[in-house]
Formats: sequence, C-alpha cells, structure tokens
Amino acid sequence: MNFPTTRWSLIVASGDSDDARRAWAELAANYRSAIHTYFRCRFGADAAEDLTSSFFTESIAGGWWARADLDRGSFRNYLRMLLRRFGARHVEATASMHASDHDVDRLVDDQASPEAAYDRDFAHALVERALARLRIEHINSPDGEALLPFLLDRGDQGDLKQLAVELGLAQNTLLQRLRRMRLRLRELLRDEFAQLVVDPALIDVELLLIQQALTRSE
Repeated sequence: MNFPTTRWSLIVASGDSDDARRAWAELAANYRSAIHTYFRCRFGADAAEDLTSSFFTESIAGGWWARADLDRGSFRNYLRMLLRRFGARHVEATASMHASDHDVDRLVDDQASPEAAYDRDFAHALVERALARLRIEHINSPDGEALLPFLLDRGDQGDLKQLAVELGLAQNTLLQRLRRMRLRLRELLRDEFAQLVVDPALIDVELLLIQQALTRSE
C-alpha cells in the first residue's frame, strides 16, 4: 500500500541520510519534554537531564531512526520503544555498578508509570504546537486571542458573557467564533499527527490515545 508522504515516512524512507538526521533531531527536539518526563519518572529528576542529553546524542550519532520501518506506525510509538530500550540499557549498566545497594529500575513517580507520563507529556507538547499555530493565525484578532483560554476548557458561561461585553459582541456571535476556533484547532491537531504517522488511518487512533492521556492527567 502506498501512503501519503509525511515527515515520519520521509525519515524512515530516507535511512541514514543527512536530511533524515536533521529531521529526526528536529522531531526529537519538538518532543523533548516527553523524553525528559519518561526518564524523570523512571529514574528520578537528578538523572533525567543527563539521560535526556545522552539519548539525543546517541540517537543522532547512531542513526536510530534508520532502524525503523513503515510497519512501526507512528513516531510516538517508535520513540517510546527507543526510550524503553535505552532505559533498560541504563538499568543494566547502573545495576552492574550498584548491584548491592539499590534497584534502579523502580518507579520514581508514584502517580504514573514512565510510559503513561510519556504519553501525557507527548500529548501536551503536540497540543501546544497546534495552539501555537492557531495563535499565529489569530495574532491580529483581539477576540481570537481572548478566546484561546476557552479552547480546551468549556469555561464558565458567565466568563464568556463578560468577554462578549468587553469585546462589544453578542454572546451567540462569540460562541460561534469559539466553535470555529475549536474546529480549526482539531484540524491543526490532525495535521500535526499526520506528520508523525505513515498511514492516515492512524491519525484518529492517535488522536483518541492522546485524548485519553490528557483525560487521565486531569
């Protein structure tokens, strides 16, 4: 089956090329917070920064993305698999040095597993990217800027009514604009996801998983 070209499919198809290397570095940087969160949750805050930096350096130097194939599905899943393997190697190396005093393969964050924390922060990073694009689209629109805080939260109807008064708009007009902005945000989220999968059919699957991750974090 031929899939439309996306950033992730290009990276996978390009193998160990300079273009793929740069694209991987950019994607990994976009979701650095999720990578850091995984290591912080699994190994603690003190180790997280060094592990994140080492992961970046080794993944780029080693061309890890070139080992993926189109069957891997999404960038999010492949990145999570790499984090799991990198973490396991760190456990082995650390355990060999400190075998007698502690178990490093423990959950430091009692509130979430490393993978759940990773999914949550990946979701936040992706939503922030979509919101940033929407914010640029409405940079010269006072009502658009004012409605941004309401996009992910239904908010208080009283607050919307007060905002309508401040903007000199009918409340129904403001609600219609809010609805259009929410629809546009969903389009931008789909576009962000489209760049991270090889099969468009996975976009809705990824959206659902991200929604679930955000719901669990509330």
